[in-house]
Amino acid sequence: MVGRGAVADPFLARRIRALAAGQSVAADRSLDWRRLLPLLASYWQQVCAKVSARQAPGRLKLWLAALRRTHGEADALFLAVRSLCEVDQVSRVLVQHGVPLQSSAS
Repeated sequence: MVGRGAVADPFLARRIRALAAGQSVAADRSLDWRRLLPLLASYWQQVCAKVSARQAPGRLKLWLAALRRTHGEADALFLAVRSLCEVDQVSRVLVQHGVPLQSSAS
């Protein structure tokens, strides 16, 4: 159960640790989203390197669909890439949404 939760919220373990230590957990997820952007970039670049160009967009869409539960920004990004099937198109949209891609992924 925690594994699926961590897919939707990569900072879940940190949040659980903080709660267990009696610390307050910030409800503002915008900082978490900014921390997540480099992880999205790394994931996208690794997916592009390891799976076919035809399958890569689908892998990203799966993760974004899970992230939508905890991050409104992921919802907007998912909607922007949902209909795209080409790696170059997806890469452009990711950059437009602030994902810091290196030129090798496009």
